[in-house]
Amino acid sequence: MGLMDDRVPLEVSMTKRVLFIAYSFPPHGGMGVQRSVKFVRYLPNYHWQPTVLTTSARSTLTDPEMARQVSPETTIVRVGGLVLPVSWPWRLRYGIRQWILTVDDQIGWLPFSVRRARQLMKRNSFDLIYSTSGPYTDHLVALRLKRKTGLPWVADFRDPWLDNYSQEFATKAHRALCAHLEQQIIEAADQVLVVNEQMRTQFLNRYSSLSPSNCIVLPNGFDPNDYEGLKPVAHDG
Repeated sequence: MGLMDDRVPLEVSMTKRVLFIAYSFPPHGGMGVQRSVKFVRYLPNYHWQPTVLTTSARSTLTDPEMARQVSPETTIVRVGGLVLPVSWPWRLRYGIRQWILTVDDQIGWLPFSVRRARQLMKRNSFDLIYSTSGPYTDHLVALRLKRKTGLPWVADFRDPWLDNYSQEFATKAHRALCAHLEQQIIEAADQVLVVNEQMRTQFLNRYSSLSPSNCIVLPNGFDPNDYEGLKPVAHDG
C-alpha cells in the first residue's frame, strides 16, 4: 500500500470493475478496515473501479477519519442481515457464535448480501470479485457468486482461519466444518492473497491443489500520504 500514489492519472477507457466484498468497512473502525480502505482508495489509479458491498449494521467501533478517505465517487452498497444484538451479554453472544453460527458473527449477513450482489450483477458488468476476511463470511459470499457467475475471484486473507490462535472451535465437528469451507474457498478462488510467508506456507502445505503462483504474499504497509505535513515534536530534556 505504501507504494501507491493517488496522483496517477486514470484512463477511463481502460477501467475494469471489481465487486469488493468487505463487511468491515467505514464507518466501522478497527485494524481490519484499513487495508480495505486503502485498496478502495487506490485501485482506480490502476484502472480498477470498485463497487463496495458491505454491511449496514452499526458497530460499537467507528472511525470517521477512515471514512473520509473513501472517495465520494466510490459506489458503496450497504446490506442488512441477521446479527446478534450487541446489547446481549457477551457470554451469550460468544456461546451462540461458537455452538450455532460456527463461522463467525456475520454469517447471518450471507443470504442478504448474496441476493443483493446478484441484483447488482444483473445491472452492472463486473470483471472481478474480491473478498477479504475477517469475517470469513465475506469469502462465503464470494464463493456463491463465483459459482453462479464464473468471474475471476481474489480471496484476501488478512488473518488465518484454521491456524488463527484466537479462533476457538466448540468441537472437532465445528472445526471440520470450517476446514471444509476453507478448502472450498481456496480451491475455488483464482488468486489467494495472504499478509505473510507463514500463512502462505500453511496454505500450500495444507492444499496440494493450490499452486504457489496463485498464492501471493501482499503484506500490510503504510500510506505515506497519511504522514504529509507532519513535523517532528521536540522532546524536553
